[in-house]
Amino acid sequence: MTQLDLPPFLRDRVLPAEEALERTVRSGTRLASGFATSEPHSFYAALWDHVRDRDLTDLTITQALFLHPHPLLVGRVMEIRREIEEAREALGSSVLAQLRRKVDGALGKVEAMNALVEHYEELRERRIHFVSGFLGPAMNTILPENLLVQALHNEWAGRNVARSSIVSVQGVHFPDAPDAMILGADKVLDIDLFVLVMTPPNEEGLLSHGPANGANAEALEHCLGGDANVLLYLNRRYPFVRGHEESPNTIAAEAFRRAAGEGRLFVVDDDGPIPALPEGAFDHPSDAERVIAEHVVNHVETQPGLTHGRALQVGIGSTGALAVKALRDSS
Repeated sequence: MTQLDLPPFLRDRVLPAEEALERTVRSGTRLASGFATSEPHSFYAALWDHVRDRDLTDLTITQALFLHPHPLLVGRVMEIRREIEEAREALGSSVLAQLRRKVDGALGKVEAMNALVEHYEELRERRIHFVSGFLGPAMNTILPENLLVQALHNEWAGRNVARSSIVSVQGVHFPDAPDAMILGADKVLDIDLFVLVMTPPNEEGLLSHGPANGANAEALEHCLGGDANVLLYLNRRYPFVRGHEESPNTIAAEAFRRAAGEGRLFVVDDDGPIPALPEGAFDHPSDAERVIAEHVVNHVETQPGLTHGRALQVGIGSTGALAVKALRDSS
């Protein structure tokens, strides 16, 4: 990877990823990060190993929506699933192989369940606590109340992380979310560390939050002007998106000068993936999703005098994606 082209005050703060974690995440750290497509993937991908290697405890992590099932969230579950799938694919197509697949599948579910419970128990023992405004699939696995779970892990039957003192669900009005993530009741910074991913500076000296800023812009402004540490991953894969004039998606590199000078800024040259839904996630929508998307398009098309220039906000999911695709082919 070629060296990042950064102003000297930023270049002096660049560290290897492992050292950046070592200097910013210790026992007792309260950290926050942007959510969804603003999730700092490389940070969370490495965090659980860092926690266990350094035997860290008492972490509070505010993150409103994880897109990826990182080891921090589910332990070895995804690794176990991959191993089972690879073994099943190698079995061939004989009757015996088909029977073996069924057996392996059943045993794999038990192994994954045991691994998930062990992970949840370790999170509790280490007092690692999440604060989240949304519970996406990566944090909302519910252990079913069936006989197997009751026999092996009765305490966990019917529970997920929100019902196990691991996650506190943060209910706020969406416009208040950025402040709620990082400020206390007295409106003063209540975190030690803010973690985010941005593009490197362009020729204008501007950094972009990429596909969306996920509450990063407001939170970053508070942290740069306050006393929290900032762990900044600069990723050249991220698209440079400017945003709107009244809601910019960029910030000048100069805005980081004070935090850099005070030793509160830590920069990592990042080549991790952009958080995204799996490829093909929208390929097989349900009939209900298709109908809702059609209603959206009909509503936009049939409002006299209001169609041209309207703004449409869509979330993460098939319905919004279908509506946008249909509008592209509409009048």
